[in-house]
Amino acid sequence: MAEEENNNPEGQQAEEATAQKPKKGLNLASIGMMVQAVVMLAMVGLIAKVVFMSPKPDLSGKTLGERIIASVRDESEDIQHMSLDQLVVNIDNEHTLKAQLVLELSDSDILKAFESRTPIIRSKILKILSLQKFANMDKIQGKLELKDLLVQLLNEELSKTSYKGKGTVRDIYFTDLVLI
Repeated sequence: MAEEENNNPEGQQAEEATAQKPKKGLNLASIGMMVQAVVMLAMVGLIAKVVFMSPKPDLSGKTLGERIIASVRDESEDIQHMSLDQLVVNIDNEHTLKAQLVLELSDSDILKAFESRTPIIRSKILKILSLQKFANMDKIQGKLELKDLLVQLLNEELSKTSYKGKGTVRDIYFTDLVLI
């Protein structure tokens, strides 16, 4: 009996040692992680294809939200940029808005049209800026609405020139915007 008792603990130790050895091969958790990684890579590839390989839409007449989605520009287009000098206006009779804008224009002919009308364009932009409310401008939605309004205003101004229908203001960038 003493031998059986001695043999029994050795048998248990052998079983425990076998149970403690890590299993070689793939378990269910590692297979799941690999599947997730493959799915994530496929999603990233699909998004990259949609963003970089799809044809670029005409952005004229689009809202800012639609322009953000289509913000990747086609390099073959003749996109021009026109920087305006700093604009400073009072809003709500107690705050100051300081802005620096860059206009994104559809081609070089439109750039020439705007360069010849810079004082008129600055005056119209100053009027729109001075009509803004501080409460609106303090929020991102107010800034986005202002960009849409300015694009619309400038395209209306462009329609008064001989370049009507030949190009557009595609977007406006605030390179500096301070509310005090």
